[in-house]
Amino acid sequence: RSPIYNKKEEVILLVKYLIKHMHHETKLDKAIMHRHLFPKKPYHALKIHRLMATVMDLLEQFIAYEALQKNEVDKKFKLLKYYSDAALYEYFNQSEEELEDLLNNIPVKNIQTYLDFYLLSIERFNHYAINNQSIKRNKELQKSINLFELFSLISRLKLFCNLVNENNVIKQESNVLLMEESIQQALSDQFASIPLVQAHYNTLLFLKDIDNEESFKIVKSLLIKGSL
Repeated sequence: RSPIYNKKEEVILLVKYLIKHMHHETKLDKAIMHRHLFPKKPYHALKIHRLMATVMDLLEQFIAYEALQKNEVDKKFKLLKYYSDAALYEYFNQSEEELEDLLNNIPVKNIQTYLDFYLLSIERFNHYAINNQSIKRNKELQKSINLFELFSLISRLKLFCNLVNENNVIKQESNVLLMEESIQQALSDQFASIPLVQAHYNTLLFLKDIDNEESFKIVKSLLIKGSL
């Protein structure tokens, strides 16, 4: 049975009451709610408080469930974790292949996509470690490191873009670690072909020098091509 399933009459009545009055501008009065739900009983603040907490807990569970149903990647990760913990390795292998296909088929990859690639690699590494597959484990560890570095680079470039933009607005300069190193890293062959890296890299160059028309044109071109 679903954890959000409920058959308590008082909870159902409270939800119906809240829905009916959800557009009222005035704040709902707990005493009035109590009188509506329990017309023959004296006002009990703790009881209505506990009932409201139960409804809120069910609502939060429902929101989380709805969000999970809409996100196929999250669903696959949850399945992967379950199969790994339960030592259902045949199903694990199938699920991790399906998850990788799902990530590869995302047409416009954002920073979350690259984080998911890294997290999938970590799941594979742990799987190989548990099953004493040392050669595969070593190769996957190298892959995990490279994927983490990619995610880290994109994250840093994005943060640097935000920082430089803020500095331009408030007319301030900052001295932060790894900005110039990250700019140079984005030019390496390993990252030069990744649209999201080049978008943040060129945006950063443009923010640092608004006369840099070449960087502006590159970002504009990536947007027009639908690469971002």
